Amino acid sequence: MLDVFLFGSAARGKREPRDVDVLVLFKGKADSRLAHSFERELRAAGVSANVEERAWKELFEPSFRAREAVLSEAVSVVSGKRLCEAFGFTSFALFKYAPSGMGASERVKFQYALFGRRVGKRHAPGMLEAVGGKKLTAAALVVPVQKADEFTAFLTGWRVPFKRAFALFPTSVIEFGDFIG
Repeated sequence: MLDVFLFGSAARGKREPRDVDVLVLFKGKADSRLAHSFERELRAAGVSANVEERAWKELFEPSFRAREAVLSEAVSVVSGKRLCEAFGFTSFALFKYAPSGMGASERVKFQYALFGRRVGKRHAPGMLEAVGGKKLTAAALVVPVQKADEFTAFLTGWRVPFKRAFALFPTSVIEFGDFIG
């Protein structure tokens, strides 16, 4: 066994996930008996868990349905690091949103809630800053994957239509500075 990873809503930082998605990753052939035993132990402890087992090479096969989620969200139970970091990437949730259907006053309130505002000499941060996100365009934002569900709840609460996708950016580009932000 190489490692055990959490992915899904628990790895994205959801406060009370319905269940826990787990990937048991093996260097060679996947051992389904070990993975099923692990799942039984979690369930016996009262944790609703979905445990997948995969060999390392299977992780990259298109037939692995959870591939995108694992590569963008998975956190090692052993090291606490995201799987994408092992490949030199940082994971973000990309949001395309459209605050259509709002009146002018409500749209201004939404903009303040999203981006913050200056009140005298004081800056009141908005949700985007609070989650460590960045504005890319007038209608597109990126948020660290571990804050994706929190930001989704924010947009849903404002009844703002949006689409969300996960994206991996090379960590070297992020560390370089102003590529995102």
